[in-house]
Amino acid sequence: MLQYNCNTKTKRDLRLVNMEQDAAITIKSLIPLGLSNQEIADTLNEKYLNSGLDNKPFRRYTISNLIRKYNLPMRREFVETDGWLTTREKMDELGVTRNRLNKMRDSGMVVYKKSRIYNMAYLYKPEYSEIV
Repeated sequence: MLQYNCNTKTKRDLRLVNMEQDAAITIKSLIPLGLSNQEIADTLNEKYLNSGLDNKPFRRYTISNLIRKYNLPMRREFVETDGWLTTREKMDELGVTRNRLNKMRDSGMVVYKKSRIYNMAYLYKPEYSEIV
């Protein structure tokens, strides 16, 4: 019986590729939850314990690189497909200033949720929508 004699470097490279692909799948499932890259890295560290050739923990920049490498959807795309409006879009919809919108939000006149995407403080529900 013939055995495939795989050198150590090839085995190591294959292991890294498999681990990277598994990490990309996990990242893709975590992005819609609105987690930051650091929170995603922490989750992967709990699951995989290490990454890369040096067996170092995942870092936020590692997550950014994997998102780009595997062309994963960005958080912003999930917000846009979800139908929520940015502060600027909500101001335009209502025809009010930022200060007036803030007062409306504080008084409960508009439906909103906090967001950590691109440093936007809030996302707003459109006036006529089916968002639940």
